[in-house]
Order: sequence, then C-alpha cells, then structure tokens
Amino acid sequence: FYDPKTERAYVTASIEGLDSTMAINGKQFIEWISFQYYATSGQSANEASIKQARFALSGIAKFEGEQRQINLRVANHGSGNYIFLADEQLHTVEVLPTGWRIIEEPPVKFWKPSSMQPLPIPKQNGDIDLMWKFINVKEVDRPLLIAWILESYRSETPKPVLSLYGTQGSAKSSTQDKVRQLIDNSAVNLRSAPKSVQDIFVGAGCNWLISYENLSHLSAPIQDAFCTLATGGGFAARALYSDDEESVIEAKRPIILNSIPPVITAQDLTDRAICLELPRISYKEEVSLEKEWQAAMPLIFGGLLDLFVKTLKQMPKVKLTNPPRMADFTRLGEAMMQAQGKPAGEFTKLYRANLNEGVSRSMESSP
Repeated sequence: FYDPKTERAYVTASIEGLDSTMAINGKQFIEWISFQYYATSGQSANEASIKQARFALSGIAKFEGEQRQINLRVANHGSGNYIFLADEQLHTVEVLPTGWRIIEEPPVKFWKPSSMQPLPIPKQNGDIDLMWKFINVKEVDRPLLIAWILESYRSETPKPVLSLYGTQGSAKSSTQDKVRQLIDNSAVNLRSAPKSVQDIFVGAGCNWLISYENLSHLSAPIQDAFCTLATGGGFAARALYSDDEESVIEAKRPIILNSIPPVITAQDLTDRAICLELPRISYKEEVSLEKEWQAAMPLIFGGLLDLFVKTLKQMPKVKLTNPPRMADFTRLGEAMMQAQGKPAGEFTKLYRANLNEGVSRSMESSP
C-alpha cells in the first residue's frame, strides 16, 4: 500500500507470526526480502535484483495498492487515540474517553523504524507521582509538563515546544531522556544540535518526538523550522540525482530541547513554547536510580494513561475565553486540571504566566 502524505510505499508481512509493516525503501525490508530469497533458493540475491524488486513493488503499491496513512508512534481514529508500544508483540494502547486497553490489531497502521524502541507495558491504576523522584521539575511547573506529555499522545493537534534550561547539575539531560522514554523511546533519545533545517525534518521523518540537548544557540532559520514543525508544515529539497523533482517531508511533531541559558528568542517560537527552569539537585548513583526507574515506568505510564482518559472525557465540557495561541493545548490542559478537581481557568493562568516569562527572557537576551 501507499501513503500519499509521505510519498512512501509500504508492505505488511508476517514475521514470526506477527504482521509487521515495513517501508519498501527501508533497511528492514531489504534485509527481510534478502532472507526470504535465501530461505527459498539457498542463494543470496544480488543488489541489482533487490533494487529491481523494490522498484516494482513500489509501483504496485502506488498504482494498484490501497492508500493508507502510516503512523509512527501515535494515531487518531474516530474517538480513539492509539499509542504504538513497539514491543516484541507489536502491541498498541487504545485510549478512549471511557478507558484504555492494550490491543493487538489496531484500526490504524504503524511503522517501526530501526531506531524506535519499546515503551513500557503500562499497568492499570498507575501512579504519576512516582515520576517526580526521577524527573526534576519544580512543583509549580509540573501541570505544564504533564499536559505537554498528554498532548504528545495526540497526533493531529499543534504542540508547544518544550524547552528545559538550568545551570549545570540540574539534571536537564536526565529529565529529558526519561520524558522521552514515556512518549517515544529511541535508540538515541538525546541528539546534538541540528546543523541545518533539513536535518530537523529528516529526523521528523522517522521519529515522533524531536529531541536535542546541550544547545547553546538557535539560529533564526532553526527557530523558524521548529515553529513550522510544532504546528504542522513541510520541507522540500531537490530529489537525489534529479533537477525537476522535489523530495517533500511533511510533519507535525512534539519537540523537546535543553540548554544552560534559554535559547528560544524568536517571538513566533516564544509564543509556541513552554520554558521550564530546572532547579539544581544533588545527584544519586546512576545504576541504582536506573533500576528504580525501570521498575516505576509501567506504573507512571499507566498513571498518565489514566489521566489521559479522564482528560478526554472532560474536554467537551471545557469552555475557553480568549485562549493563548496554542488553543488546542490550552483546552487539553484545562480539561486535565479540571478532571483533577481544579477550578476552571487555573491551567490557562499558569500557561499564560509561563508565556509572559518567555517574552521577558527573550527581551533580556536581545542586545
């Protein structure tokens, strides 16, 4: 089948009894089809034959196969939100306003790139409060972080850029790494600063969450690219070995950054960002802390899903008056806090205060 949005051809095949979706131009499919040929004939297929097969199958997918949207980590279908666990059994979590459950055959297609790592198997009746032993965020800012995590489980809505900053010893990278493990765990959860706008969108082509650490400066084009990626947009470049074709990457992704000084200075990005200053902490032994984190993750993830269910149930009742720019996120945050028994308007007040601080930081950093 063919995804017209990404202009990629895919195939779903049974691998060890599980239906696995692979990009026909991807490494996983090349290795799989090479093995299938060897298992059938006892010989290895040459590179030209594999390339010819890929071209033929791509054409069949585009002109004869059905068109289907392929999702990376999260997807929306009807009233449900789906989170791909990417575990050995390729399970998916279905989240509805009535509850969540783990299913084997979701109504949407997910693709698992080679860098994608499994999420923890969530436990019912989880506990979000366990998170704060491992994630270093001020208590006043915690609702903003939790709302941002829940927003990252939705596929269609714009998402604020999450910027973590603080002095050395504030566990910025550790906090960022653990947040990503709850959303879109990867073989490389923390990546160095992008060298170009193209690097950002190429990363978005095979990662649901975009994550950069130890930033010291963001150029104007990079900040513009983050704006585009957070609210939805694309990047086009000349296709390889072609003068009259473009390669287009279109995406909408959650983005998380960390730095010592605040690096978001552009006004457009400031309006689309949550900036959290992390307090300095005393460090503990990494080995023992990691064991505790691995044990706590299923309960934390389950607690987040429990709250997500309550938030989705509350959202139709939320009324916004003159919301900030990221209105979808504001509605989710309001529903989340109201579902926890907080008064209406409290999340909006907290979010506006954070935005105002971002404006002040931008002015201070401008000569």
